[in-house]
Amino acid sequence: MITILAGLAEFERELIRSRCGEGIERAKQRGVRFGRPKKLIAHQRQEALQRLEEGATQADVDFSEATISRLVARPFGGAQEEGLAA
Repeated sequence: MITILAGLAEFERELIRSRCGEGIERAKQRGVRFGRPKKLIAHQRQEALQRLEEGATQADVDFSEATISRLVARPFGGAQEEGLAA
């Protein structure tokens, strides 16, 4: 009896997973972006980088140290921001 219930549960889980996958694909085709939103918009990133180049410290720039560190490491946000990655 337990084996039958386990088999049904596995089958149902497989159906749920396939429906979720189909929904995600449809959303991607519509251009929906997944994941956490960017902390800074493009203008803010440019301004922060410019201020750092002019000699401002990370504390002088109005964003958290972690945000500025990520910005310095990858100034243009990587491929996902430009829509090049899936």
